[in-house]
Amino acid sequence: MVSLIALAACASYRALPLETAAPGPSPLTLRYEQKRMNLFASTREDAQIEAVFASDTTIAALVSRPRDGVFVSTDGGSDWTFAPIDDRLSDMMFDGPLIVGRAAAHLHCSKDGGKTWRSWGGFPIEAAAVVGSAIYAAAGGHLYVSQDCAQSWKTLTPQIPGTWRARSIAVDRQSIYISVRATRETAPLTTLLDGSSDAAQTALSFVDGRGSRRPAGGDVWVTHDGGALWQRTSLALDAWVFAQGGEIWAVAADPMIEGAALVRRAPLLAAALDGQLQGARVDANALRASFTFPGRDRLLRAIAAPAFRSLDEGVTWARMDSTPITLRTALERQRAAQPAMERASETPRRSDRGGGRAGGAPGGEGGRGGRRGGRRAAPSGQPPQQVQRGPRTVPPETFFTLLDPLRLLARFNSGRALTGIAGDKVLHAYAPTEQFWNSLVDAMIAESDAEGEIALSPGGRGPVSAPDGAFEILFSTDGGASWSELTPPRFDASLLERGILPYPVGIAAASQQDVVLFAGIDRSGQGWRDTWRWAR
Repeated sequence: MVSLIALAACASYRALPLETAAPGPSPLTLRYEQKRMNLFASTREDAQIEAVFASDTTIAALVSRPRDGVFVSTDGGSDWTFAPIDDRLSDMMFDGPLIVGRAAAHLHCSKDGGKTWRSWGGFPIEAAAVVGSAIYAAAGGHLYVSQDCAQSWKTLTPQIPGTWRARSIAVDRQSIYISVRATRETAPLTTLLDGSSDAAQTALSFVDGRGSRRPAGGDVWVTHDGGALWQRTSLALDAWVFAQGGEIWAVAADPMIEGAALVRRAPLLAAALDGQLQGARVDANALRASFTFPGRDRLLRAIAAPAFRSLDEGVTWARMDSTPITLRTALERQRAAQPAMERASETPRRSDRGGGRAGGAPGGEGGRGGRRGGRRAAPSGQPPQQVQRGPRTVPPETFFTLLDPLRLLARFNSGRALTGIAGDKVLHAYAPTEQFWNSLVDAMIAESDAEGEIALSPGGRGPVSAPDGAFEILFSTDGGASWSELTPPRFDASLLERGILPYPVGIAAASQQDVVLFAGIDRSGQGWRDTWRWAR
C-alpha cells in the first residue's frame, strides 16, 4: 500500500555558521541549535557524520549524533541547514534543487535546500533514481514516478511476465530503463571453482566470451513513451544500468557471472579456495602472487563483472573492455544503496574453523570479523592437519571477498574499503599507497598461514601505523586519465598515541570544496571519526 508520511516535530533547528575555510584541508565541524516552544535554545555537541554526498553546489551530510538527521548546504559548504530524519539513509540523490534520500523502505524528498522533507513509502524500495526533476522508484512489480517531490505519484506497471524484482533504474531523455531479476533456484557459487554445474559452465563460458548463453533470470527493459509500452532489450542479463550522454551502460549483477569473472581474474586464488573447501591446507605464501599491487589507475577503475554499452537505446549491446570511471562511481553507489535484506547474511561459524571458511562475520569498521582458532600449522615432522570436508556452500559476499583481493584486503583494513571515488566534471578519489597495500598483504599472508586457509580478517585491528602514508587523496580534471594529489590533512598527534590509523571511508565532491570522511579504531576498540574539507 502506498502511503504519504508527513514529517512533523515540536522542535525547530538551526545549523550554526561555519568559519570560512582557507584553501587546503581543514576540519569540518557541524553543530546545530535546537529551540522548543520558543522557550529556550541549547547548543548541542558536534555532530557525528556517517556519510557525505554532493552534487554541484549541494552537499548533504548524514549524521547520527546528537540525533539522526541530515545537514545540507546549497552554496558549496558556506551555510548549512539541519533537519532530523528518523531513518537510516543509504544514498542521497540530487537533481537541481531536488534532494532525495533513500532508505530501505522510504524515500525522503526536499526541494527547499533541506529545510523541510516529505517522506513516502512503507515497503521495500528495490531501486530508485532521480532525473529531470522526477523521482523514480521500483517496488512490488510497479514503477512509481513523482514530479512534485514525492507529494503525488503515478503508478506504472511494466508488462514483464512472471514474478520479478527490480535491480536498477536508468533514465535517458524520454526513455526509462529498468533491469529486473527473476526469483529462481541457482547452483552454489562454489561450483564455479570446478565447473561442476550447468550454471557454472554457462557463466564461465560467457565471461570467457566463448558462448552467447547467459544464466537465466534477468533482463533489461525499456519504455520510450512514459511507461505505456515496455519492450525487452536484447540484453538478457541481470544488471546494474547507468545512462550517460546518450549511452546506456550495463554491468552484470548476476552473482554467478560476477563470481565467474573473479575466478578467471584470480585463478591461483580460486584454486587455493577450491582446495581449502576440500579440506586441504592452503600454502599462504603461494597466495602472494595474486596480491601484487595493481597500481592506482587499475584500483580506481576496477569493475569485477562484464560491462556492456548500447548506443541505440537498447536495441543492440556491445561488451566493453574499457569503461568510463564514472561508471564505477555509479555502480558503487547503487550497490551501497541496495536494501540490506538483499545482502546475503553470513552464517555463524563453528569455533574450530578459521577465517576463510563460510561464516566469517563481516569485517565492518571494527575489523573484528575474523577469529583466531582455526587450523594451525602442524608440528614439525608431522603432516598438515586435515579438516573433514563439509558442504561446499559459501554465502555470496564471502565467496566474492575470498576471490577479490580488493575486498579481501579491506577486511584487514578494519573493514574500510580501500578506494572511493566521487564527482562528475572534476573527479576526486582516495586510494591506498603501494606501501600500505603491501602491509595489508603481509598481514593477510601471516594470518592465512596461521589459519591454514584464506583468512578473512586479522585477530587484531589491522595496521596501526603507516610510516610512508596509508592513502592518497586525489583529483582529476580529465576524466581520470591523470591524477594529482591533494595535501593530506594534519591529524591530531594524539591519534598515534591512541593507536588510531585514520583512513578515508567516504568522499564527496562539490563545485567549491571536497569533503572526505575518515574513520579508525583505537586500542580499546572504540570507533573514531573525523571529517575534513578542501576548499577551492
